[in-house]
Amino acid sequence: TGTVHAGALAVGETVRLLPSARHAKALTARVRGLHAFNRPAERCEAGERVALNLVGVERGDIHRGDWIVAEALAHRTDRLSVKLTLLPDAKPLKHWTGVHVHAGAAHTLARIALLEGEQLQPGASMLGELALDVPLHLCHGDRIVLRDASARQTLGGCVVLDAFPPLRGKRSAERLALLRAQQDAADKDALRALLAMEPRGISLSAFAANRNLRPEALPALLA
Repeated sequence: TGTVHAGALAVGETVRLLPSARHAKALTARVRGLHAFNRPAERCEAGERVALNLVGVERGDIHRGDWIVAEALAHRTDRLSVKLTLLPDAKPLKHWTGVHVHAGAAHTLARIALLEGEQLQPGASMLGELALDVPLHLCHGDRIVLRDASARQTLGGCVVLDAFPPLRGKRSAERLALLRAQQDAADKDALRALLAMEPRGISLSAFAANRNLRPEALPALLA
């Protein structure tokens, strides 16, 4: 049981189950039946509370914090490009500080890499990267709560910008400009900016997965 976060799902569709446990593999299942608002239904949409009957997975395979997603969106990542914001009463945050990350119902430890300086002041914002201990399923626009190493104090939060950051050049002027172009942009504006700024082109499948888009939505977006 859970809440439909985005999109829609119908009986008979194939989905992927993304465990939030370390080293656990993504699983494939088929939707045999579903209940929405305690009634049998053939389809459910964003915002509905739903109970799914899944074929192909065991009850013990599913844990708090897991996601059930379309096959095209079945990515997990242990590195995220984000926009960080500290609470006004938080302590200054240094580069590579260890934190507790809360994303949806999932939780893991992480390190914060600051991309625009060596320290983030209370109440301020900065581009950064999270290095997660456990890979999670996250997309552009998802919000994350950050707590200190003891998990007793909330430090602030961040918004996911890119779930597929490059291994190198993360602090380059070009990379920072690409991230800024995605902060508040609609899908078409972000795609236009990325294509204009990236001379080698971009991966459309990665763009669609990062923005939580169905593959069939890409032709209209490109047009």
